[in-house]
Amino acid sequence: MHYKLIEKYIQGKASEDEIRAIIEATLESPKFKAELMERIKINALTSDANIDVEVAWSGFQQNKINRINKKKYQFFLKIAAVLIVGLFIGSFFFNSNDKQNIENEIVLELSNGTKKIISSGENLKIVNAKGTIVGEQIDNRIVFSDNNDKNGEVQYNTLFVPYGKKFQIEFSDGSLAYLNSGTSIKFPVQFKKGNARKVYLDGEAYFNITEDKEHSFIVSTNTIDTKVYGTKFNVLSYKSDNKNEIVLVEGKVGVYKSNLGSEGNMTYLKPNQMAFLNSYSSKITINNINPKNYTSWIKGELVFNDLPFSDIIRKLERHYNVIITNNYIELNTVHFTGSFDTETIDQVLKSFSNYRVFKYEINNNQININSNN
Repeated sequence: MHYKLIEKYIQGKASEDEIRAIIEATLESPKFKAELMERIKINALTSDANIDVEVAWSGFQQNKINRINKKKYQFFLKIAAVLIVGLFIGSFFFNSNDKQNIENEIVLELSNGTKKIISSGENLKIVNAKGTIVGEQIDNRIVFSDNNDKNGEVQYNTLFVPYGKKFQIEFSDGSLAYLNSGTSIKFPVQFKKGNARKVYLDGEAYFNITEDKEHSFIVSTNTIDTKVYGTKFNVLSYKSDNKNEIVLVEGKVGVYKSNLGSEGNMTYLKPNQMAFLNSYSSKITINNINPKNYTSWIKGELVFNDLPFSDIIRKLERHYNVIITNNYIELNTVHFTGSFDTETIDQVLKSFSNYRVFKYEINNNQININSNN
Protein backbone atom coordinates (compact mmCIF):
# COMPACT_ATOMS: atom_id res chain seq x y z
CA MET A 1 0.00 0.00 0.00
CA HIS A 2 2.79 2.43 0.88
CA TYR A 3 4.32 2.18 -2.57
CA LYS A 4 1.00 3.09 -4.18
CA LEU A 5 0.67 6.07 -1.83
CA ILE A 6 4.16 7.28 -2.68
CA GLU A 7 3.37 7.19 -6.40
CA LYS A 8 0.09 9.07 -5.85
CA TYR A 9 1.88 11.68 -3.72
CA ILE A 10 4.63 12.14 -6.35
CA GLN A 11 1.97 12.54 -9.05
CA GLY A 12 -0.02 15.04 -6.94
CA LYS A 13 -3.06 12.74 -6.82
CA ALA A 14 -3.04 11.85 -3.10
CA SER A 15 -6.16 12.72 -1.11
CA GLU A 16 -6.16 14.43 2.29
CA ASP A 17 -6.47 11.09 4.09
CA GLU A 18 -3.76 9.53 1.96
CA ILE A 19 -1.37 12.42 2.67
CA ARG A 20 -2.06 11.98 6.38
CA ALA A 21 -1.27 8.25 6.01
CA ILE A 22 2.01 9.13 4.31
CA ILE A 23 2.94 11.46 7.17
CA GLU A 24 2.18 8.82 9.79
CA ALA A 25 4.18 6.20 7.90
CA THR A 26 7.09 8.63 7.60
CA LEU A 27 7.14 9.13 11.36
CA GLU A 28 6.82 5.43 12.16
CA SER A 29 9.17 3.94 9.55
CA PRO A 30 12.63 5.34 8.68
CA LYS A 31 12.72 2.83 5.80
CA PHE A 32 9.51 4.27 4.36
CA LYS A 33 10.83 7.82 4.75
CA ALA A 34 14.04 6.88 2.92
CA GLU A 35 12.01 5.30 0.11
CA LEU A 36 9.78 8.38 -0.13
CA MET A 37 12.72 10.78 -0.30
CA GLU A 38 14.47 8.61 -2.89
CA ARG A 39 11.34 8.64 -5.07
CA ILE A 40 11.09 12.44 -4.69
CA LYS A 41 14.72 12.81 -5.75
CA ILE A 42 14.34 10.49 -8.73
CA ASN A 43 11.21 12.35 -9.79
CA ALA A 44 13.12 15.64 -9.73
CA LEU A 45 16.06 14.13 -11.57
CA THR A 46 13.93 12.68 -14.35
CA SER A 47 11.50 15.58 -14.70
CA ASP A 48 11.97 18.62 -16.89
CA ALA A 49 9.85 20.79 -14.59
CA ASN A 50 11.27 23.48 -12.31
CA ILE A 51 9.71 23.52 -8.86
CA ASP A 52 9.03 26.88 -7.16
CA VAL A 53 9.00 26.17 -3.44
CA GLU A 54 6.99 29.34 -2.63
CA VAL A 55 4.27 28.40 -5.10
CA ALA A 56 4.24 24.85 -3.78
CA TRP A 57 3.94 26.13 -0.20
CA SER A 58 1.18 28.60 -1.05
CA GLY A 59 -0.78 25.96 -2.91
CA PHE A 60 -0.37 23.59 -0.01
CA GLN A 61 -1.75 26.11 2.46
CA GLN A 62 -4.88 26.49 0.35
CA ASN A 63 -5.45 22.75 0.43
CA LYS A 64 -8.56 21.21 1.95
CA ILE A 65 -6.44 20.40 4.95
CA ASN A 66 -7.50 23.76 6.44
CA ARG A 67 -10.61 21.95 7.65
CA ILE A 68 -8.53 20.05 10.19
CA ASN A 69 -8.40 21.53 13.70
CA LYS A 70 -5.62 24.04 14.37
CA LYS A 71 -3.36 21.75 16.39
CA LYS A 72 -3.41 19.01 13.77
CA TYR A 73 -3.09 21.63 11.05
CA GLN A 74 0.15 23.03 12.53
CA PHE A 75 1.46 19.51 13.02
CA PHE A 76 0.57 18.66 9.44
CA LEU A 77 2.32 21.76 8.12
CA LYS A 78 5.55 20.95 9.95
CA ILE A 79 5.73 17.48 8.49
CA ALA A 80 4.61 18.52 5.03
CA ALA A 81 7.28 21.22 5.06
CA VAL A 82 9.88 18.47 5.33
CA LEU A 83 8.45 16.77 2.26
CA ILE A 84 8.24 20.00 0.25
CA VAL A 85 11.78 20.99 1.22
CA GLY A 86 12.90 17.51 0.18
CA LEU A 87 11.21 18.00 -3.16
CA PHE A 88 12.81 21.44 -3.48
CA ILE A 89 16.24 20.02 -2.71
CA GLY A 90 15.75 17.31 -5.34
CA SER A 91 14.70 19.96 -7.84
CA PHE A 92 17.68 22.16 -6.96
CA PHE A 93 20.12 19.34 -7.55
CA PHE A 94 18.37 18.45 -10.78
CA ASN A 95 18.59 22.01 -12.03
CA SER A 96 22.29 22.25 -11.21
CA ASN A 97 24.21 19.08 -11.93
CA ASP A 98 22.39 15.98 -10.68
CA LYS A 99 20.89 15.33 -14.08
CA GLN A 100 24.42 14.35 -15.03
CA ASN A 101 24.85 12.48 -11.75
CA ILE A 102 21.90 10.17 -12.41
CA GLU A 103 23.56 9.27 -15.69
CA ASN A 104 26.44 7.96 -13.57
CA GLU A 105 24.16 5.71 -11.52
CA ILE A 106 22.85 2.21 -12.18
CA VAL A 107 19.12 2.68 -12.77
CA LEU A 108 16.33 0.11 -12.85
CA GLU A 109 13.27 1.27 -14.78
CA LEU A 110 10.05 -0.58 -13.93
CA SER A 111 7.30 -1.40 -16.41
CA ASN A 112 5.32 1.72 -15.43
CA GLY A 113 8.29 4.04 -16.06
CA THR A 114 9.28 4.43 -12.41
CA LYS A 115 13.06 4.65 -12.04
CA LYS A 116 15.01 3.35 -9.05
CA ILE A 117 18.68 4.10 -8.40
CA ILE A 118 20.64 0.92 -7.64
CA SER A 119 23.69 1.38 -5.42
CA SER A 120 26.35 -1.31 -5.73
CA GLY A 121 26.92 -3.38 -2.60
CA GLU A 122 23.44 -2.92 -1.11
CA ASN A 123 20.90 -5.57 -0.16
CA LEU A 124 17.25 -4.64 -0.72
CA LYS A 125 13.94 -5.89 -2.06
CA ILE A 126 12.81 -5.04 -5.61
CA VAL A 127 9.10 -4.31 -5.89
CA ASN A 128 6.89 -3.70 -8.91
CA ALA A 129 4.39 -0.86 -9.41
CA LYS A 130 1.80 -2.73 -7.31
CA GLY A 131 4.16 -3.05 -4.35
CA THR A 132 4.72 -6.80 -4.89
CA ILE A 133 8.23 -8.09 -4.25
CA VAL A 134 9.59 -9.47 -7.52
CA GLY A 135 13.27 -9.75 -6.71
CA GLU A 136 16.14 -8.85 -4.47
CA GLN A 137 19.39 -6.96 -4.85
CA ILE A 138 22.32 -8.85 -3.34
CA ASP A 139 25.50 -6.77 -3.53
CA ASN A 140 26.19 -6.25 -7.25
CA ARG A 141 23.46 -8.53 -8.56
CA ILE A 142 19.67 -8.36 -8.83
CA VAL A 143 17.96 -11.73 -8.50
CA PHE A 144 14.42 -11.93 -9.88
CA SER A 145 12.04 -14.44 -8.31
CA ASP A 146 10.32 -17.30 -10.12
CA ASN A 147 6.79 -16.78 -8.80
CA ASN A 148 5.29 -19.50 -11.03
CA ASP A 149 2.91 -16.93 -12.60
CA LYS A 150 3.95 -17.73 -16.17
CA ASN A 151 0.57 -17.16 -17.79
CA GLY A 152 -0.03 -13.53 -16.88
CA GLU A 153 0.82 -10.36 -18.77
CA VAL A 154 4.54 -9.91 -19.47
CA GLN A 155 6.01 -6.95 -17.58
CA TYR A 156 9.34 -5.55 -18.78
CA ASN A 157 12.03 -3.87 -16.72
CA THR A 158 15.09 -2.10 -18.11
CA LEU A 159 18.44 -1.87 -16.35
CA PHE A 160 20.91 0.88 -17.28
CA VAL A 161 24.59 0.48 -16.36
CA PRO A 162 26.64 3.69 -16.85
CA TYR A 163 30.25 4.11 -17.92
CA GLY A 164 32.74 3.03 -15.27
CA LYS A 165 30.44 0.43 -13.66
CA LYS A 166 29.37 -3.19 -14.11
CA PHE A 167 26.42 -5.15 -12.78
CA GLN A 168 24.71 -8.55 -12.88
CA ILE A 169 21.16 -9.83 -13.34
CA GLU A 170 19.79 -13.24 -12.49
CA PHE A 171 16.59 -13.67 -14.50
CA SER A 172 13.54 -15.46 -13.14
CA ASP A 173 14.64 -18.72 -14.84
CA GLY A 174 18.04 -18.66 -13.12
CA SER A 175 19.97 -17.47 -16.19
CA LEU A 176 22.74 -14.94 -15.52
CA ALA A 177 23.79 -11.83 -17.41
CA TYR A 178 26.96 -9.88 -16.60
CA LEU A 179 26.57 -6.32 -17.90
CA ASN A 180 29.54 -4.23 -19.02
CA SER A 181 29.86 -0.45 -18.74
CA GLY A 182 27.52 1.66 -20.88
CA THR A 183 24.99 -1.17 -21.28
CA SER A 184 21.20 -1.31 -21.09
CA ILE A 185 19.07 -4.45 -21.13
CA LYS A 186 15.28 -4.79 -21.34
CA PHE A 187 13.88 -8.05 -19.97
CA PRO A 188 10.67 -9.68 -18.68
CA VAL A 189 10.34 -9.74 -14.91
CA GLN A 190 8.80 -13.19 -15.38
CA PHE A 191 9.23 -15.29 -18.53
CA LYS A 192 5.91 -16.44 -19.96
CA LYS A 193 5.19 -20.12 -20.50
CA GLY A 194 5.13 -21.12 -24.16
CA ASN A 195 7.10 -18.05 -25.29
CA ALA A 196 10.79 -17.66 -26.04
CA ARG A 197 12.80 -16.09 -23.22
CA LYS A 198 13.68 -12.87 -25.06
CA VAL A 199 15.76 -9.91 -23.84
CA TYR A 200 16.85 -6.75 -25.63
CA LEU A 201 20.46 -5.59 -25.37
CA ASP A 202 22.30 -2.39 -26.20
CA GLY A 203 25.92 -2.77 -25.11
CA GLU A 204 27.91 -5.77 -23.97
CA ALA A 205 26.89 -8.71 -21.79
CA TYR A 206 28.12 -12.18 -20.92
CA PHE A 207 25.32 -14.74 -20.59
CA ASN A 208 25.16 -18.03 -18.71
CA ILE A 209 21.81 -19.46 -19.76
CA THR A 210 19.84 -22.06 -17.84
CA GLU A 211 18.95 -24.95 -20.13
CA ASP A 212 15.30 -25.17 -21.18
CA LYS A 213 14.70 -27.15 -24.37
CA GLU A 214 11.07 -26.00 -24.54
CA HIS A 215 11.87 -22.28 -24.32
CA SER A 216 14.71 -20.84 -26.35
CA PHE A 217 16.60 -17.82 -25.03
CA ILE A 218 17.02 -14.94 -27.50
CA VAL A 219 19.29 -11.94 -27.11
CA SER A 220 18.02 -9.31 -29.52
CA THR A 221 20.08 -6.27 -30.54
CA ASN A 222 19.68 -3.50 -33.06
CA THR A 223 21.44 -5.58 -35.75
CA ILE A 224 21.94 -9.20 -34.80
CA ASP A 225 20.03 -11.76 -32.69
CA THR A 226 21.38 -14.80 -30.85
CA LYS A 227 19.23 -17.86 -30.15
CA VAL A 228 20.19 -20.50 -27.58
CA TYR A 229 18.67 -23.09 -25.26
CA GLY A 230 21.40 -23.29 -22.62
CA THR A 231 24.97 -22.10 -23.01
CA LYS A 232 27.65 -19.49 -22.20
CA PHE A 233 28.41 -16.68 -24.63
CA ASN A 234 29.32 -13.00 -24.93
CA VAL A 235 27.43 -10.40 -26.99
CA LEU A 236 28.95 -7.05 -27.93
CA SER A 237 26.52 -4.78 -29.75
CA TYR A 238 26.57 -1.07 -28.87
CA LYS A 239 24.27 0.97 -31.11
CA SER A 240 26.93 3.69 -31.14
CA ASP A 241 29.51 1.29 -32.61
CA ASN A 242 29.65 -0.16 -36.10
CA LYS A 243 30.30 -3.75 -35.16
CA ASN A 244 28.63 -6.74 -33.50
CA GLU A 245 30.47 -9.68 -31.98
CA ILE A 246 29.03 -12.90 -30.55
CA VAL A 247 31.61 -15.14 -28.88
CA LEU A 248 30.69 -18.69 -27.90
CA VAL A 249 32.39 -20.09 -24.81
CA GLU A 250 30.36 -23.25 -24.24
CA GLY A 251 27.46 -25.04 -25.91
CA LYS A 252 25.88 -24.02 -29.21
CA VAL A 253 24.22 -20.84 -30.48
CA GLY A 254 22.60 -19.65 -33.67
CA VAL A 255 22.91 -16.07 -34.88
CA TYR A 256 20.95 -14.18 -37.51
CA LYS A 257 20.34 -10.64 -38.69
CA SER A 258 17.56 -9.06 -36.68
CA ASN A 259 15.62 -7.78 -39.69
CA LEU A 260 15.50 -11.20 -41.41
CA GLY A 261 14.27 -13.48 -38.63
CA SER A 262 15.67 -16.86 -37.67
CA GLU A 263 13.86 -19.08 -40.16
CA GLY A 264 16.37 -20.17 -42.83
CA ASN A 265 18.85 -17.43 -41.88
CA MET A 266 20.63 -19.02 -38.92
CA THR A 267 24.42 -19.25 -38.72
CA TYR A 268 25.68 -21.63 -36.04
CA LEU A 269 28.70 -21.23 -33.79
CA LYS A 270 30.90 -23.81 -32.07
CA PRO A 271 32.88 -23.09 -28.88
CA ASN A 272 35.91 -20.83 -29.45
CA GLN A 273 34.26 -19.17 -32.44
CA MET A 274 33.06 -15.62 -32.98
CA ALA A 275 30.34 -14.31 -35.27
CA PHE A 276 31.10 -10.83 -36.62
CA LEU A 277 28.86 -8.34 -38.39
CA ASN A 278 29.48 -4.66 -39.04
CA SER A 279 27.24 -1.98 -40.48
CA TYR A 280 29.07 -2.07 -43.82
CA SER A 281 28.46 -5.75 -44.52
CA SER A 282 25.37 -7.84 -45.14
CA LYS A 283 27.10 -11.10 -44.27
CA ILE A 284 27.91 -12.66 -40.90
CA THR A 285 31.48 -13.98 -40.78
CA ILE A 286 32.83 -16.70 -38.46
CA ASN A 287 36.33 -16.64 -36.96
CA ASN A 288 38.20 -18.95 -34.60
CA ILE A 289 39.27 -17.03 -31.49
CA ASN A 290 40.42 -17.29 -27.87
CA PRO A 291 37.30 -16.48 -25.81
CA LYS A 292 39.39 -15.13 -22.91
CA ASN A 293 40.35 -12.14 -25.05
CA TYR A 294 36.66 -11.21 -25.29
CA THR A 295 35.34 -12.15 -21.84
CA SER A 296 38.14 -10.97 -19.52
CA TRP A 297 36.17 -7.76 -18.79
CA ILE A 298 33.98 -9.82 -16.42
CA LYS A 299 36.97 -9.96 -14.05
CA GLY A 300 37.72 -6.26 -14.52
CA GLU A 301 40.51 -6.86 -17.03
CA LEU A 302 41.12 -4.99 -20.27
CA VAL A 303 42.58 -7.13 -23.06
CA PHE A 304 43.47 -5.64 -26.43
CA ASN A 305 44.52 -8.11 -29.07
CA ASP A 306 45.78 -6.29 -32.16
CA LEU A 307 43.04 -3.67 -31.91
CA PRO A 308 43.10 -0.30 -33.70
CA PHE A 309 43.40 2.65 -31.34
CA SER A 310 39.98 3.96 -32.44
CA ASP A 311 38.39 0.81 -30.93
CA ILE A 312 40.58 1.02 -27.84
CA ILE A 313 39.42 4.59 -27.18
CA ARG A 314 35.78 3.48 -26.92
CA LYS A 315 36.67 0.66 -24.52
CA LEU A 316 38.75 3.00 -22.35
CA GLU A 317 35.95 5.58 -22.23
CA ARG A 318 33.45 3.00 -21.01
CA HIS A 319 35.78 1.28 -18.58
CA TYR A 320 37.14 4.43 -16.90
CA ASN A 321 34.15 6.74 -17.47
CA VAL A 322 36.20 9.33 -19.33
CA ILE A 323 35.85 11.34 -22.54
CA ILE A 324 38.81 11.02 -24.89
CA THR A 325 39.41 13.50 -27.71
CA ASN A 326 42.02 12.22 -30.12
CA ASN A 327 43.51 15.03 -32.20
CA TYR A 328 46.24 12.75 -33.51
CA ILE A 329 44.16 11.22 -36.32
CA GLU A 330 46.91 8.94 -37.64
CA LEU A 331 46.90 7.16 -34.28
CA ASN A 332 43.39 5.77 -34.88
CA THR A 333 44.62 3.10 -37.30
CA VAL A 334 47.63 1.99 -35.24
CA HIS A 335 47.07 -1.47 -33.72
CA PHE A 336 47.98 -2.28 -30.12
CA THR A 337 48.17 -5.45 -28.04
CA GLY A 338 48.13 -5.34 -24.27
CA SER A 339 46.49 -6.48 -21.03
CA PHE A 340 45.58 -4.35 -18.01
CA ASP A 341 43.71 -4.91 -14.76
CA THR A 342 44.44 -2.53 -11.88
CA GLU A 343 46.19 0.16 -13.90
CA THR A 344 44.86 3.72 -13.95
CA ILE A 345 43.93 5.42 -17.22
CA ASP A 346 47.15 7.43 -16.94
CA GLN A 347 49.21 4.24 -16.71
CA VAL A 348 47.40 2.67 -19.66
CA LEU A 349 47.93 5.70 -21.90
CA LYS A 350 51.57 5.95 -20.83
CA SER A 351 52.07 2.32 -21.84
CA PHE A 352 50.61 2.97 -25.29
CA SER A 353 52.66 6.13 -25.74
CA ASN A 354 55.84 4.13 -25.12
CA TYR A 355 54.99 2.06 -28.19
CA ARG A 356 53.81 4.91 -30.41
CA VAL A 357 54.85 8.34 -29.16
CA PHE A 358 52.03 10.80 -28.48
CA LYS A 359 51.15 13.43 -25.89
CA TYR A 360 48.08 13.38 -23.68
CA GLU A 361 46.59 15.64 -21.05
CA ILE A 362 44.15 14.54 -18.35
CA ASN A 363 41.79 17.08 -16.83
CA ASN A 364 39.30 15.34 -14.51
CA ASN A 365 37.45 12.97 -16.86
CA GLN A 366 38.48 14.85 -20.03
CA ILE A 367 41.50 13.52 -21.94
CA ASN A 368 43.08 15.16 -24.97
CA ILE A 369 45.57 13.30 -27.17
CA ASN A 370 47.89 15.09 -29.57
CA SER A 371 50.84 14.34 -31.80
CA ASN A 372 54.26 14.75 -30.22
CA ASN A 373 55.37 16.97 -33.11
